Amino acid sequence: MGRLTISVDDKVLERARIRASGQGTSVDAVLCEFLTRYASVSHSQAWAAGELLSLSRQSGARRGGHRPGRDALHERR
Repeated sequence: MGRLTISVDDKVLERARIRASGQGTSVDAVLCEFLTRYASVSHSQAWAAGELLSLSRQSGARRGGHRPGRDALHERR
């Protein structure tokens, strides 16, 4: 497993330690979980965006030419 060194304000780190301790964990574990989710969400989003673009290109649907304007849509009959 890799190691990471970061700089954090002393007061922020102390509050993080207290909160983590109250949750039965450590700041290290919280950061590890965050970075794992951060990395996987980014990958998942990139994959999903690629899939969406691929499906869009494969779709036979096309945007129509004429679209009614606001006044026509709200015209009372």
